Amino acid sequence: MQHNYRKYLSPILIIILSFLLPAPALIGQTKTSENTSKVDETINIVDISKQSSEAILTARQIKERLISQKVLLKKKREIDSLVNNIDAQIKKDKKVDLAAEGLRKLETSLIFLQQEKSLLKSKKNGINAILDNLVENKNILSASFEHWKNVKQTIKGKKLGKTIEKSVDEVLSALNKTLLTVTRLTNITMGMVREISALELEINTRVSYINKVMHQKQGELLSAKLPSFFTLDYFDKKNWDLTGPILQFYMVDLKNLKNYLNANFGILVFHILLIIALIIVFIRLSKTPIPLEIGEGLPYKKRLKQLLSRPISTALIIGIFSSVILYHNSPLVFRDIMLLLIIGPMTVLLKAIFDTQFRIYIYALAVVSVSMIVYAYLPANNVHSRFLLLFIGLVDLFSVLHFTFRHNAKVAPTKKLERLILFLSYGIMAMIFVGLAGNIFGKVMLARYLLFSISKIVVVLFLVIVTAVMVNGISVIFITSKSASRSNFIRKNKRNLIKKIPRMLNFIALIILGHYVLMILGWENIVFSSVDEWLSREYSLGSITFSWGRFFIFIFIIWFSIFLARIVRDVLEEDLLTKFKMEEGLPHTIAMMARYALITIGIILSFSALGIPMSDLAIMFSAFGVGIGFGLQSIFNNLVSGFILLFERPIKIGDTIEVGDLVGTVRSIGIRASNIRTFDGAEIIVPNGNLISNEVVNWTLSDKRRRIEIMVSVSYDVNPDFVREVLLKLLQKHEDVVSDPKPGVYFIEFGNSGLVFRILFWTNHFEKWYSIRSKIMYEVFDTLKAAGIEIPYNQLDLHLRSIDKEVNFKTTNI
Repeated sequence: MQHNYRKYLSPILIIILSFLLPAPALIGQTKTSENTSKVDETINIVDISKQSSEAILTARQIKERLISQKVLLKKKREIDSLVNNIDAQIKKDKKVDLAAEGLRKLETSLIFLQQEKSLLKSKKNGINAILDNLVENKNILSASFEHWKNVKQTIKGKKLGKTIEKSVDEVLSALNKTLLTVTRLTNITMGMVREISALELEINTRVSYINKVMHQKQGELLSAKLPSFFTLDYFDKKNWDLTGPILQFYMVDLKNLKNYLNANFGILVFHILLIIALIIVFIRLSKTPIPLEIGEGLPYKKRLKQLLSRPISTALIIGIFSSVILYHNSPLVFRDIMLLLIIGPMTVLLKAIFDTQFRIYIYALAVVSVSMIVYAYLPANNVHSRFLLLFIGLVDLFSVLHFTFRHNAKVAPTKKLERLILFLSYGIMAMIFVGLAGNIFGKVMLARYLLFSISKIVVVLFLVIVTAVMVNGISVIFITSKSASRSNFIRKNKRNLIKKIPRMLNFIALIILGHYVLMILGWENIVFSSVDEWLSREYSLGSITFSWGRFFIFIFIIWFSIFLARIVRDVLEEDLLTKFKMEEGLPHTIAMMARYALITIGIILSFSALGIPMSDLAIMFSAFGVGIGFGLQSIFNNLVSGFILLFERPIKIGDTIEVGDLVGTVRSIGIRASNIRTFDGAEIIVPNGNLISNEVVNWTLSDKRRRIEIMVSVSYDVNPDFVREVLLKLLQKHEDVVSDPKPGVYFIEFGNSGLVFRILFWTNHFEKWYSIRSKIMYEVFDTLKAAGIEIPYNQLDLHLRSIDKEVNFKTTNI
């Protein structure tokens, strides 16, 4: 009997514990039990059949959600094909002696590699997303599989029966099959990732090599040499042959262009729609009258009006120029087409802006731009290319000479600017002379570098200026428009906005121009790498290490946080919060707290950017707090008082307060002091500590009501009740006197000259109480006079008495 009792005791205890303890989800666990005792505490034996069914169902659902092997293999074939094509192209390029090729060929190869690298990166991101999903599911299934293995061991150890054990085996089988599928798919995906990563590494190596060769060639501008004009074999047909360049353009450049446009078809459609939209917008803007009255922003409006005189050309220039932002790693032939498309509208717009005498330079710029595009597709040693380069140099030289000696003084408004332009003209002239000489004597690379750089910089300068003038003009017109004047923030800060926004836009335009100038000159990588090295170089100052880059970021974050906080405060206080019904002064409180919060966040971020740990920052602030406690008690008192005023709001903006002998209206509440404007017009800065620690009379804390008192005296001959009735009628019909509390007329004294009445009434216009009191006193006088009530003069009774004559005589003699 005892033996049977012990046999059934364990299952009974397990069943009881299973009802008392919660049962976790058996699929999706991330932690497995390391021994059977943990499984005993977590598994629900009674519900084991239900849980096993749910686990099998979950495993099947995971398997159904997985990417199918067929789809994954299709992706693998695509990746294999892409990798093989890129690898074949790289191997083909490796057979070419890059040192013997021109810079354009190297640039084309570099752009191709960057395009393929970008394509591989997008493919890799998609495959990594699939891999992450597979790894996540694999971890879930593995954890669940280990869990159910422990469950099986527990069931075997406790001998709970074959039926339960069979259910667990079914779960393990389902999990194992799904796990094998996930593992197989994971291996295929990881193979694709490894394949792409290996090719990316090879592309990076190739890119580094091409950059190295390009730097070497740029450093060999003076040493690289072709036959001079005097030794060039003009009778050799190879030097005149254009078959190779034409085939190269047709077979390679156009093919690359077609592939690039197919890959970026969506961006191309968007670009076309953008240009059409810009044309429509600029045509409508050209029909909108632009006021040119003398005032703020007039120069920007004039320049904008000049640009809008040719709206289609302006729209085309800005729309086509936006291609530098829209298209990434575009081939050189695409860039040449964009430049060719922009030459026409650029010429039309320049003709409209400049006088007729400057049109010769406009045509010269257009001719040189087209010639540079044509030259790019000709071999450097070809006779056509040499003469075309000579033609470009001569046109540049003629233009600079003509401008220097005929129109330089007409362009410059001041002598200093005239001297600057003259200096630049002589510098450009010297570069053109060197370029011409280089072409004649065989230094073609040097000649091409100098002559093309000048022309490209002029074109980019014009494009950046047109874009900046357009954006500046539109921003100024918007700021001065009627719709913008509805904004309190814009209306109050109109002058500052007109000054600062164009400055900011011009600064951005200057940065963009500098970037393109460096890129044209080939100094971009050298300058950027040098600046980056200088900014990232760390210096030690005792135990503190810093770099100039972190320091500049520190300064910028603080400046930007203060700048942004000021704008946010003004916009909140003057525009956004005014649209909501709030108590007076509450918008100011919210705006000020937003400002302080932004500045605080900016300071914390700036110290983090400087590399100071938050623990050190806390210690520094603690030390600063001790210093405040000892030496800056007054300032700290005012700072804390400022926050108390903002949160508690015992006084608000617009309140009329009385502090000691000072009476005035609160204009602003700062973090250290508040501004109070007296009724005499003086503005007094009061420390916030005085407003908290001293007694302050707030006349308008809860409302703007004020009681006004007037004393009036009438003759003893008048009935007091009649006087009261007359005065009450006057008060009750007056618009500035409120009916609640009711006005009152009180008979308070029998005066020396007459009956004295006290008039008391309330008004809602506290700010005008003095003028209201004066106005009602005028009306009281007129009303009493019209009612025949006399306001008596000051009356005195004089009593005379007799004086002894002798005394009077003596007094007189004295």
